[in-house]
Amino acid sequence: MRDFEPNDNEWFGDEDSGQSREDITSNPAEPSDSDRDADNGEVTPLKSDSNRDGYGYSYSSGDFRPEPKQPKKQKNGTSLLLISFCLILFIFIGVSIGVIFNIGGGFDHSDRISNNNAGTNGSSVGESSQTGIILPAETAPGATVIAPDTEEYISIFREVSSNCLKTVVQIYVQTASGSGAGSGVIYDSNGYIVTNYHVADNTATSITVILYDGTEYAAKFIYGDELADISVIKIEKTDCEYATFGDSDQMTYGDLVLAIGNPQGLGLSVTDGIISRPGENVTVGNATMTLLRTSAAINGGNSGGGLFNMRGELIGIVNAKLAASSIDNIGYAIPSTTVVKCLNDLKAHGYITGRAYLGVVVETKQYTSWPYQYNLLQIQEILENGSAAQSDLRVGDILYQYEGKNITSFEVLSQQLTKYSVGDTVKLTVLRPTIEYTGKNAQQYINSAQEVEIEITFVEFNPNR
Repeated sequence: MRDFEPNDNEWFGDEDSGQSREDITSNPAEPSDSDRDADNGEVTPLKSDSNRDGYGYSYSSGDFRPEPKQPKKQKNGTSLLLISFCLILFIFIGVSIGVIFNIGGGFDHSDRISNNNAGTNGSSVGESSQTGIILPAETAPGATVIAPDTEEYISIFREVSSNCLKTVVQIYVQTASGSGAGSGVIYDSNGYIVTNYHVADNTATSITVILYDGTEYAAKFIYGDELADISVIKIEKTDCEYATFGDSDQMTYGDLVLAIGNPQGLGLSVTDGIISRPGENVTVGNATMTLLRTSAAINGGNSGGGLFNMRGELIGIVNAKLAASSIDNIGYAIPSTTVVKCLNDLKAHGYITGRAYLGVVVETKQYTSWPYQYNLLQIQEILENGSAAQSDLRVGDILYQYEGKNITSFEVLSQQLTKYSVGDTVKLTVLRPTIEYTGKNAQQYINSAQEVEIEITFVEFNPNR
């Protein structure tokens, strides 16, 4: 699993291969497709309980006897005034109580609603047949959704996980410099597996694959591309469960996804999340890529594993996470549309088509003149039919700037190249020395260089020739 800091976008825990070109072989069978669809469930809104009276209370009638009539007494003016005052007070209290009941809103009026009528503002209101009190509108049912705590919702995750787990494998690689663990996804029934180049490349001395059912197979490296971070390996098995590629271009913000891989080499596991950003330009290693960002938990060992949508389709190959102590759940995957193009190009051509190549062989040259030391990227060879061959670049030119950005290493040059495609035109600035280097005149040699600006238009070019 490659981690990189957000500030400088540098990888941790991986060494650059130092290669300027790669050896790539061929050719697997064409992948085939299948569809797996999950069922959607519906939820019916809960109905309110209407088995209570208007105020939530119960009443019973009781017998009572009227008090004996008292003899009438003569009312004087004071008595009449007092009676009038009490009568007014009683009416006032009664009206107040009625108002309080009307606006209190804390009672259950459900058994008194006889019908629903449209109010003047378009809202639905209920009218009590007994009291005439206008009640709050009933809550209208919303759009049909699958609630997260329902069996329908859970079953979709179970089905997708169960089906997709069978297509994901654990990968264990041994190289001359050490060993590592990663993941891969079977994309063809004949045992072809796609993974990351930084998981398995042509330097591997042995590759072991463990399937979902625990069976182990030796695998071999078929081909790959470092800048695309895509490799193909193969096991000798002809009836493999395999993944169906989905269209990553259809994924958008908030889409549910599952990441399946071999985190920390502990075996296959599933994490869920969403698409946090459907397309983000990220510089990782020697390349700038457009990747899917996901909130699904990604850890070391998930590299090469699958990112699946809720139809069980493979929509990405996990390849990176943002690493910092204050950052959680920012992981990345190579979109399936990119993966499919890489697989088809590698099979048909042995390289990724449409990519910008200079078509040169460069070497980092060290020139020392005490107290100065110069490490310069210098052209050693211009390849026939490449982009450089159709420009004014010369052997011995020192690559200085690419579209105004200083070229300090081969990695920086590679990063800049991955931002362009065949047909694009860029400005390259070189330093062209005007004297010969003798081994003792480094400072004079560098100081003699003229700054030359060259326009290069990228042409289709096979870097493996």
